[in-house]
Amino acid sequence: MKKAKIITAAVLAATLLMGAGYASWNDNVKIKNSVETGTFNVSFDKDNCWVLPSDSLVNADMNKIESDNLYSTLKDTKTLEVTLKNMYPGSEVCVNTVMKNYGSIPAKFDNVEVSGPTGDNGLIQDLEVPFLYGYIEHKNGTVSSLPDVDSKGPIKLSQLQAKMNNLLSNVILQPGDTLKLQKSNNNKNNNSGIAVEDHFNIELPKDSTNITQNKEAKFDITISWKQVD
Repeated sequence: MKKAKIITAAVLAATLLMGAGYASWNDNVKIKNSVETGTFNVSFDKDNCWVLPSDSLVNADMNKIESDNLYSTLKDTKTLEVTLKNMYPGSEVCVNTVMKNYGSIPAKFDNVEVSGPTGDNGLIQDLEVPFLYGYIEHKNGTVSSLPDVDSKGPIKLSQLQAKMNNLLSNVILQPGDTLKLQKSNNNKNNNSGIAVEDHFNIELPKDSTNITQNKEAKFDITISWKQVD
C-alpha cells in the first residue's frame, strides 16, 4: 500500500511538472504576425498633362495653362485625349505627357495604344512628330535619359504608337519616379539641376496644301503598366 502511494505521488508530481512546463511555454513564447500589401499606381500627372499650340507658350503664364487648355482631356488616369485644331502649315502643337509612379512597388512598362485618329483624313495623313525622346526623373532628383531608339525624325502620326512602344520597351519606374517625353535629347547636364523640356511636338509641315484648312483631328494616348516580375 505504501509502495502504491509512493508511485501515485510520483506520477502526480510528474504530471504537475509537465503542466508547469506547458504553462511556462505558453507564457513566454508569443508570435505576432503583420502583413501589409503594396500599392500599384502609375498614372498621368493631371497637373502636368496638357496640349497647346507652340506659339501660345511664348510668354505664357503656366498657371493658366490648365484653364485655357482646350486641346486635351484626361479620360482616366492612363488615357490622354489629344485634339489638333486651328493648325496651319508650319505650326506645331506641344503635347506634355507626364506619368508618375504614385505606388509603393516598382512598375514595368506594358504597352502604348494610340487609338484613332479620328477626323479629317487629309490632316491626319499630313501630321508628323519631328522627334521623340524620353527621360526618367528619379525620386532623389537625378535624371536618366532613355536610350535613343530610331530617334531620327520625322515620323507620321500613324507611326507614333510603334515609336512609343519601342522607346519605352524597357522602362521600369521605381516608386516616386516620373516619366516624361520630349522633343529633343537635351538631357546631358540635367543631373546638375538644368531644366529640360517636358513635351514633344506634333506639326503640320510647311508644304501642306489647302485641303487641311479648318480641319480637326483627335486621338487618344493610353500608356499601360504592369508589376515587375
